[in-house]
Amino acid sequence: MRSFGLFVFLLCSACAAIEPAYRDERFNIFNHGDFTSGEIQRVKAQLEVGTRALETFIGPTPAYKFPVVVNLRPGRGVSHSGHGQGAIELYWVREVRAPIIHELTHVLAGYTASNGHWTQEGFASYMQDQYGEDDAFPTQKVAHALVKMLRQEGSLLPMLEVMRDRNRTNYFGLGNPWERWLAYAQSTSFCRYLIESYGKEKFFQTLQHFV
Repeated sequence: MRSFGLFVFLLCSACAAIEPAYRDERFNIFNHGDFTSGEIQRVKAQLEVGTRALETFIGPTPAYKFPVVVNLRPGRGVSHSGHGQGAIELYWVREVRAPIIHELTHVLAGYTASNGHWTQEGFASYMQDQYGEDDAFPTQKVAHALVKMLRQEGSLLPMLEVMRDRNRTNYFGLGNPWERWLAYAQSTSFCRYLIESYGKEKFFQTLQHFV
């Protein structure tokens, strides 16, 4: 009888562990690192901010995109969203450095790696810089300043390389974190320039050709 009681306790604990810490019709947030209710609510608030901001570019988000699943992870991993498919995996939440809106942008606006790096990653980083509370990788809200400095140092990647197929065998980011960061920084600055120069509507018309 005691063994049965222990089994029931463990079963209930396992079920509780897979229940989201926050759930509504749009977001399911899972707590995998003893994050506080305040931290979870902050992530939820950023998801709301990002969704509203994205809708100024893409219009009402299709219902099939929801609910967005978000896993909060402890440690210093690399946040990602599986190229815009599946759950968002967020690290650096406690440090207020999680790219919450960046990854949300991939999920809601679309992602196609075969059409290059600059549109999807540049736009997602622009959205994070513009609307995100978190001071997140890669450009930390200073994309133009970074690219200006890199240009002065002669360190920029050729933009045609940045805009090529991200899945190719000799993709510049494979095994080279420095070039990967350069590509993110340049893409973010270029997308910011296009949006500020030509407006959101024209930029999104361009983006649609790549997703």
